[in-house]
Amino acid sequence: RRYPHELSGGQQQRVALARALVQKPVVLLLDEPFSNLDPDMTRKMREDVHDLLRRTKTTAILVTHDHEEAFAMADRVAVLNNGCLEQFDTPETIYHTPSTPFVADFVGQADFIPGTIANGKVLTEIGEFPNQGGYQGGASVVVMVRPDDIHILPVEHSGARILARQFRGSENLYTISLPSGRVVHSSETSTSVFPVGAPVELQIVATHTVLFERKQTQELGA
Repeated sequence: RRYPHELSGGQQQRVALARALVQKPVVLLLDEPFSNLDPDMTRKMREDVHDLLRRTKTTAILVTHDHEEAFAMADRVAVLNNGCLEQFDTPETIYHTPSTPFVADFVGQADFIPGTIANGKVLTEIGEFPNQGGYQGGASVVVMVRPDDIHILPVEHSGARILARQFRGSENLYTISLPSGRVVHSSETSTSVFPVGAPVELQIVATHTVLFERKQTQELGA
């Protein structure tokens, strides 16, 4: 027999969850349940709790500031901004088609590139994009791109240069300076290693770009 204070953080979480589920609640509230656990234990507990909730068919509300945690555990995600609901949808929809710049920035690395509508397309410093929002010619918009939308190729001469590289195990995240001074990010494989300061050419593979009116992104400084 062991007292609760003698248990590890993960064991205490399991005991607390078991006690809650015995009551067969209509809805179970999980408020930052993994905040005191180390990263490895957090990943394990996410999997265990997610599996247990599904097997017991228990409806749960998970409160968290970690978008990765929300995406991993939830069927539907509600994003709040200062107490106001910004978007409520599936994790995939929220990541790929965020309804506001705040949501786009909150749920993952996002860059906002100014553009102008001309000839039915969005003209930007890094290339042309489809006018998905149906904006009128001359309208000022902003294109949201994710790091996996942008790929880099080393070249001899270019106005774009590598400012920094972060090795993340399965990928390298590059910070790229454009001729205008604006910064974008590129996600490359872990074996694609380029030196800081190297000139690069950008290749855009726009898989989940989203358009916003430029005034919408002013609060983000974009």
